Amino acid sequence: MKKKVTLALVVLFAIGMSALAQPSPIDAAIPVNAYVGQVFQLIVPIDSYWAYLDPTVGANWDFGDITVRSNVNNWTLSISSQRVGQLFLPGIHPIRPLAEAQPEPQPIQPQPVDIPDEYIPYKIVLTGGLDQTISTSDFNNGKFTLGPYPATDAAGFVFDFSIQIDPISSALHFYRSGLYTDVLTLTLAAN
Repeated sequence: MKKKVTLALVVLFAIGMSALAQPSPIDAAIPVNAYVGQVFQLIVPIDSYWAYLDPTVGANWDFGDITVRSNVNNWTLSISSQRVGQLFLPGIHPIRPLAEAQPEPQPIQPQPVDIPDEYIPYKIVLTGGLDQTISTSDFNNGKFTLGPYPATDAAGFVFDFSIQIDPISSALHFYRSGLYTDVLTLTLAAN
């Protein structure tokens, strides 16, 4: 009986002491992750432009503000020109028939005239942070690349885009009448 009481007291003492003892801290790690998606946006105010051009005076066509928004570092903006910075009017290149042996003399037919292609060079003028003028000679295989640039703020990087055509420099040259065209492609890329 003495052993049982002693054992009971030891058990009660051990339980009492464990209740009074401070527990050891237990660490638990909770990972907190958030993925921020890329913001990569190119805002161009127009998709086509038509204007009357008097080549003796020249022109300055303002396309408006272009905005780049990017939370990615080292982005570049490339400007590609289908006609390497020139407005283009196709010429007339008639197909001449091969000369055939004629049994009897034929009246002389006027020969069609070969009219060459016509080009009007222009400059792309970027202002408002870029301050760059791009002319025909600046294009490399029809492309000009700006950058790399750091990530932009939430409002983006805004610059003005215009085309400048100088007046004809020679009084002897006169551009043919017609629709001159070029296609510019702006490409935003992250490196």
